[in-house]
Amino acid sequence: MSQKKSIKQVILVGQLIVNVPVMLFMFGLPCLTWYLFLEGWLLPISAILGFALAWTWWSFSIVFWRIWAFTNTSKKDWPHLETNAIDSQLLWPEGHFFEKTEIRTKAQQEKIRAIHKEIEQHSL
Repeated sequence: MSQKKSIKQVILVGQLIVNVPVMLFMFGLPCLTWYLFLEGWLLPISAILGFALAWTWWSFSIVFWRIWAFTNTSKKDWPHLETNAIDSQLLWPEGHFFEKTEIRTKAQQEKIRAIHKEIEQHSL
């Protein structure tokens, strides 16, 4: 049986796997475009493209991270994990408009629903 991870550990993994690539897309692509081409008109295009790539990456990767993080931590820690993930800017609060931009399969949606249900039960 695998050992459960701490909240700090799974948040760190989320930052590295989800948020670092988001920042690289958003800021790295425009910087790279400016450095390589020195063309002012390309900068807005690369900024828009970088934002679109960043949001797409986040929309897919956050779902995988969320399921991995909750299944690799103790259920008693789940309410704190969710709060810390929101505070760490990994997740949006449940029901928030931006949370609805996550791209989930039906199976992933069911797992996330079960996680939310478990969090509600531990919060009571």
